[in-house]
Amino acid sequence: MRRRLVPALLALAVAAALGAATLARAEDGHHGDRNRTEQKTASSSSTTSSSASSSSSDNSVCGEDVTWLQTSISGDRFEIDGGKLALTKTHNPKVIELAQTLIKDHTQSLQSAIELAAKLGIDVPSEPTPSMQWELEEVGELSGTAFDHDYSELEVQDHIQDIQETTDEVKMGCNDEVRDEASKDIPMLQYHLQLAQEALASAANES
Repeated sequence: MRRRLVPALLALAVAAALGAATLARAEDGHHGDRNRTEQKTASSSSTTSSSASSSSSDNSVCGEDVTWLQTSISGDRFEIDGGKLALTKTHNPKVIELAQTLIKDHTQSLQSAIELAAKLGIDVPSEPTPSMQWELEEVGELSGTAFDHDYSELEVQDHIQDIQETTDEVKMGCNDEVRDEASKDIPMLQYHLQLAQEALASAANES
């Protein structure tokens, strides 16, 4: 008797399981995309746009936040190292002013960014990126007017890019604290761009 009941019971169990799975898939249609977005770790900035628009007050961390914060930390280290290099290479007052300002401001920015990264559990880069290091090596081979020009030009281009990336973080980032950090950096970066443009103009007048 039990053997005859087994197939019937199995059929009922399978039907019940299929019904439950159908219901689960229907509900998951409403929530699945959001859950997958939240579960992605902050390893790529390509995951950010949907998360950034989900809330005006959000403490989650998405790829845009991680990418910007780590790039900012590497950039701070790049600006400090570059400023120190410039002080050993130049006699141009405008280039000296630029270098000293970059060292001072980016030392403060670095400390703040490191503290925020530690709070959010984000890995802290210990040095500039390889491309940043290569740029410093290239400009470091120059001297005199050539150094003043190329270093100042590098800083102009770098700060234009920094301002764009930081503005993108303010607009598209997910985490309020990271976005606030980026927002505070923008006036500093704009001022640095102005100093770099003045240094570049001064270097052009040397030749």
